Parts: sequence; structure tokens; C-alpha cells
Amino acid sequence: MKTKQLPESWQEVELGDILDYEQPNKYIIKGEILEDKSSTSIPVLTANKAFILGYTNEEEEGYDKLPVIIFDDFTTDNKFVNFKFKIRSSAMKLLTPKTKDVDLKFIFLLIQTIKFNSTTHKRYYLSTYQKIKINLPPLQIQKKIVSILEKAEKLKQKREDADKLTKEYLRSVFYEIFGDPARNKKKFPIRRLEEAAPNKGDFVDGPFGSDLKVSHQTKLGVRILQINNIGVGKFLDKNAKYVSEEKYKELIRHSAFPGDIIIAKMGEPIARTCILPNYINKALVVADCMRLRVTNKKEFDKVYLSFLLNSEFAKKQIDSMTHGSTRIRINLSMIKSMDVPLPPLPLQQKFAKIVEKVEKLKEKQKKSKEEINNLFNSLMQKAFNGELVR
Repeated sequence: MKTKQLPESWQEVELGDILDYEQPNKYIIKGEILEDKSSTSIPVLTANKAFILGYTNEEEEGYDKLPVIIFDDFTTDNKFVNFKFKIRSSAMKLLTPKTKDVDLKFIFLLIQTIKFNSTTHKRYYLSTYQKIKINLPPLQIQKKIVSILEKAEKLKQKREDADKLTKEYLRSVFYEIFGDPARNKKKFPIRRLEEAAPNKGDFVDGPFGSDLKVSHQTKLGVRILQINNIGVGKFLDKNAKYVSEEKYKELIRHSAFPGDIIIAKMGEPIARTCILPNYINKALVVADCMRLRVTNKKEFDKVYLSFLLNSEFAKKQIDSMTHGSTRIRINLSMIKSMDVPLPPLPLQQKFAKIVEKVEKLKEKQKKSKEEINNLFNSLMQKAFNGELVR
């Protein structure tokens, strides 16, 4: 990470020169992880995205030498923590400064800019990570950089909070218009989901794996819809894969078009759905997916149905269908048999129009988020190359 124009007051050091580490064994939780927090419980942490796994009442031997960086030895995931906690796994290092000349939050933020390949299953901190060289300024400059970056972080957080509010807004609107489906079964007539797609071919599985192999994929052509493209109410446009037009014609009964509902047969959450966007003019679903085409448009709206299938009401039905299964997976017959409250079509369409407006707002938020992230990343690079504060 050494730069040509590093300020004279900065020095190049290895992480192991400035950070102490502690094995976490005595802080490991002994009992079960509790879901609910109480006035006496403390969090149980992991270093990955999950972060807070739950809570425990085992306050003895809780880690309280704060602040600290918890570091996953296998993945190099890390978190900055300034509250008492316990952990679940021994595959961590607890990192603290060796001297008072090191601001731990500065080191944590700097670590986020390190690109590290952790694909091999081994412990990395002692063998490799602590030997990584970084540019360390005097403590006063460290604190100035932390202050600037924390303000930028708050801006990022405000954008993320706005995204969460948008999601909550749609959920609130849904309940305001239709009520809670789980508690208002008598408010609207209950129908089977298969009634929304009554024609042959309206409801289809993906093809067998042998019918659509990796060897059939091409660089361009007709898009393949994979299970990792299905978010909760959102099409995730990533890992694009294609098949030739000829292969598409062979498997055309498994096709999907804009406006079709795509359903995940497995994964978390199971039976999550999204609507295929207009910019993908045709596609094929894979074996782990299903496609629902709403043709009974006199009674059912696709946006309403997709939102309903992502709700707790639908999740409880799926859970009851798959209870006791060792490998949770749904099939066409399960989905077709699901109960669906059927409000009057104008109400469904009213909700669909609101969703359309919110989706346009989310697109603007997405662009704003990308701009903020780019600015933040640029700020980070300048900060740790000695270009932000001298």
C-alpha cells in the first residue's frame, strides 16, 4: 500500500507491529443462543454479515476490553465493536492496539480497503494477514481521518435507512389496503393460487438438469433465469448466462416473458418471488425455479400476487407444507394449492400503481446510493494514501 508521495510524518508498518491479538476461547457461549434480547442479556457475535447472531444471559467471561476488532480467521471478515459481547466460534482473533499511538477505528477503516484472497480454507491472521504493510500517520492525523470518514459513513447510513423505509412503506400500504391476510381470512374470499393461472402452460417448472446443462450455455443469446436472480420482490440482475436461440426453442415451454412471476423452489427465503422486468424480452427458467403467468386478469393482478407470495402469510403456508423435510424444497403442486385472499380487482390495481411509483423512486435511490458509495470509496483511498489530511 506504499505510495510515491507519502507524507514524511507517515510510516510503513505491518499490522502485526501495531495490533495485539487474543484467542477468543474463553468468550465462547456455552449454552443456546437466545432470539430475544432482555435487560440482562448480551449479544453473541460473528464477524460476517450476520454480526449479531442472538443473545445470551451468560454475562461472565463476556468480552469488555473495548473497542476491539473481531476478525474471522478463515474469511478475514471483520467488525468494529464497542460493546460487551460473547461469541459462538473459536475461529476468530480479537484485535486491539499495542500502543496509545494507534486509533483502532482508523485501522478498522483502513482494513476495509485491503483486497485479500481468502479462498483457501485455512487460518489467515498469523500466517499472512498480520504481515500486511499499511501506511500509518501520526495519531492526530489518524483521528482527523476517522472524523471525516465517520461523517461520510453517516451519509451512507442515511441512504440505507431511506431504502429500508421505502420497503416498509410498501408493506404498510399493503396492510392498509388489504389488512393482514393471516388475520382477515373472512374479509375477502379465499381462492387457490392455481386459479390465477388456469391454462395449461401458465404454471411451469424449470427443465430437468439434463435438458439444460452448463455445456448448453453461450456468450450471448436468450437469458437463463437462475435462482440467484430471484430476490424478495426484486429481480437481481447478476451472473448473466445465456443459451442459443435453438436451445431456447427446444425448451420453449419453460420460457418466461416480462410480467411473469418467477418463484424460487429452494433457498432463503423459500418460495420468494419477483416479476421479470420489461428489459428482458424472453428467458428460460432453470430447474430450481418456477414460472407463474397470470392469465386470469379479470380477478388477479400479478403485482398483488407477487407481493402476497413474499409475505409472512405465504411463508407460514410453505412452512406447514415442508414441515419435517430434511431438504426444504417446494414443487408446483404445493404452490398451486396455496390459499390466496382475493380482494376486488380495483383494490389490487390500486396497490399495483403505488408499487410502480415506488419502484421508480427506488431506481433514483439506487443511482444516488451508487454515487455516494463511489464518493466514499474515493475518499477512503485518498485518506489512506496521505492525500486527505497532511
